[in-house]
Amino acid sequence: MKRKLTFLEKQVFPSDKLWIATYQEANYERFELRTNDETDPFFRILWKRRRNFGESMANFIYEDLDEIKKELPRLEEVIERINDLPYGDPVGKSDSDEDYYQTFLDLFEIAQRILMINPLFLPIGVEVFRLYIVHDQDKPVSSKAVLKAIRQTEKKQALYKKIFEDIFAEDPDTDRLSKYLNGTMSEKKNYPAIRYGGITMEPAERTITGGVPNELKGRHHRFYNIGGKANEMFVAEVLNTESADELFSFWMSKYLKAQMKARPCKYCGRLFVPFLRQDSEYCDRLIEGSSKTCKELGAVKLYERRKVEEPAVKEYKRAYKTHFARIAYGRMTEEDFRAWSEKARQLRDECRDGRLSLVEFIAWLDSDKLR
Repeated sequence: MKRKLTFLEKQVFPSDKLWIATYQEANYERFELRTNDETDPFFRILWKRRRNFGESMANFIYEDLDEIKKELPRLEEVIERINDLPYGDPVGKSDSDEDYYQTFLDLFEIAQRILMINPLFLPIGVEVFRLYIVHDQDKPVSSKAVLKAIRQTEKKQALYKKIFEDIFAEDPDTDRLSKYLNGTMSEKKNYPAIRYGGITMEPAERTITGGVPNELKGRHHRFYNIGGKANEMFVAEVLNTESADELFSFWMSKYLKAQMKARPCKYCGRLFVPFLRQDSEYCDRLIEGSSKTCKELGAVKLYERRKVEEPAVKEYKRAYKTHFARIAYGRMTEEDFRAWSEKARQLRDECRDGRLSLVEFIAWLDSDKLR
């Protein structure tokens, strides 16, 4: 017997249908996990995230899937508890009501932790949420579908890492769309055809602020992502799908049409997509074992380098002007000046790179001062 959901349950528990919705908002990517009843034309949003354009895929190809696999023992323990719950409506039974709530809140928390790693893990998160629907249909629950989604994600990670490196990290003059389409004909295994459907035109909120309604605060706020305050509305082309292949095809088409460019981070070496500044040299990923990002530590490294680099350039320019003036006064030939300036540039660069101290560089510049 299907149980009737309370108002609070409806905010955190999926209904009969569960699917992924995703769309582009200017320079951002939007991801949502949606649900509704078979007879309800309206949907609820169980989870949503916004990421910078290109960020989700750039991070996805490097994500450590062991972080997801660490959740599996906990998932199996929750599944065992789910299968021990009575079918039908537990309300009114002394202990089962609280057990029912807590068991599924624990299940949804596992899904939440997976989705927090990367929104492109939504196909896995969907299967975790779907375990509630399976139980609600009076069927036994297992992790089989979740494990299958993880295996498919592993394959996609290897595939799209190669695509990202081959297509988006190439010469900036490369036509990325043409190269990919050519690949779909000559290397179908490495360049899968881009196919997706289920596109709808929907009103969307451009920027979300605000929080959780008071009546939903407490243990439910971890999962509640609905509501808030919209700064602006716009019409979005939204992909509604249950297919991981369509989810990846949709964003690949967006990246290719935008001729998106990626570059290696000068700190960690992994590819990233510059967001606000196209000349960015460092990514925003956290450095392993640190609370700092590559950009934060890269800025420190750059500052330290410039403390040496800028004085070296300044001293070079000072000496250059002095030696150039000697030509006008007949104290130095042009040939001697060219030889001096070539050597001065070499030592300047060595000083900037830390191979020569600033004191030694200045001493060389002043070594031929006219007395």
